[in-house]
Amino acid sequence: MRNFLIDLLLGTRYFFVEGYIEVLNGLAPFIGYVLIFSTIVNCLLSIFPMQSGDPAWELATISTILEQIWGLIVGLGFVFISFYDGDDRGVELNQVAFLRVARWLSFLLALGFIFAVPLIVVDSHKLMADSSSKLQEIQANRIDKIHQLEQKVDKVTNPAQMKILAQQIQLDNNSFTGMSFTDIKDKLKNGLNKFAKQNEKALMIEQEKKAAVIRKKAIYNIVNCLILFAAFLRIGSKIGSVGIEKNYYNT
Repeated sequence: MRNFLIDLLLGTRYFFVEGYIEVLNGLAPFIGYVLIFSTIVNCLLSIFPMQSGDPAWELATISTILEQIWGLIVGLGFVFISFYDGDDRGVELNQVAFLRVARWLSFLLALGFIFAVPLIVVDSHKLMADSSSKLQEIQANRIDKIHQLEQKVDKVTNPAQMKILAQQIQLDNNSFTGMSFTDIKDKLKNGLNKFAKQNEKALMIEQEKKAAVIRKKAIYNIVNCLILFAAFLRIGSKIGSVGIEKNYYNT
């Protein structure tokens, strides 16, 4: 009696496990096709409207596609798994058509990702050059303002004006106590030189930070492009290596 109950319980357990597996096998292709379709649509939406020639847009678009394309690989995996049902009854005609489309799509994507590598390098260089140019323009404007302040210092005739100029370059007015008018002028000029050097150093640090962020993002995208190139090339090659005999269909 005990053995009978154990067999009954185990049999019921296996029955439910097989039922779950069958349900999952039935859902796998649906989930796969949804992932494939949604990924393709999202990638196309990220491309349009196109702003080709804009390095910032091109890099942002590549990054977006790299983040979304993994859904396509997962979707293909679900669909491919659903093709295998454990026996040798062949494949359906629609599955053959899907495999052919998936093969050429994989090769095209592999080609696209390998061509994206030099584009990332060129666009990243342009972006760094553009950032450097903007910071140099800011530096030139600040230097021009400092020269204007130096001219004002030469024309100042009273201590009150000196204090106003000192505030503009963040110099402590209390340090002027007991100093002659000439000494105050010299101190203001020294303060202007120090202020100019501090601004130049700050801009150089900011420029290096921005360049480091761009380089880091470029390396990340290049590595992902190479990984995806190898992945889609492998997928396309594997699909192409599957020999399907004529009339070997499950109709």
